[in-house]
Amino acid sequence: GISTLEETTAGAGTQLKLVGQDSSGQFNFLVGKQYNVNNAFEITPSTVANGGVFTNPAFIVNSAGNVGIGVTAPTSKLDITSDSAANALTIRLRSDQDYAFLNWRDNGGTELLAEQYIQRTAANTAVMKYDIANGSNSPATYLTIAASGNATFAGDVDVNGGQLKIQGDFAKLLFEDTAGTDLDSYIVNNANGLFFGK
Repeated sequence: GISTLEETTAGAGTQLKLVGQDSSGQFNFLVGKQYNVNNAFEITPSTVANGGVFTNPAFIVNSAGNVGIGVTAPTSKLDITSDSAANALTIRLRSDQDYAFLNWRDNGGTELLAEQYIQRTAANTAVMKYDIANGSNSPATYLTIAASGNATFAGDVDVNGGQLKIQGDFAKLLFEDTAGTDLDSYIVNNANGLFFGK
């Protein structure tokens, strides 16, 4: 349908309203500053379809440069709040068998310090990996979580003041060499207690 632009500085702040001129059932939008949130730019949908009330900003950029999505007082460069009806953040893969990365870099953007990524390996199946910089600009994978729930660590696991739990009716602590050959194991089950050996 046809929309009109309404610019005003009357009342709260300055705003530009995109208002439909028919009863199409679509929402109107307000683009403004100093309207619902002090010292901020906002994009706000109408509270109802074809409405003229704009009180719940969907997107905020405040004077500190912080961006808020679903939150009107962002405290970091990107502050996202979800509700019970939606996820806060969705990252889609470029293709079905591709990867999706989250990267952490130094201030200049040249050093890749860490990355977390997921790969879809089949329908409803994925693997998650966590890489940490180890002196080069190509972080090494130190934690892999498979679709089965099995986790593989490439490094030491230190437990300081806590507990390392292995749960199940048949629990096995297995030691292997780098080729995957069993070296030794500790086995505990409910019926027979603790056993040592392969």
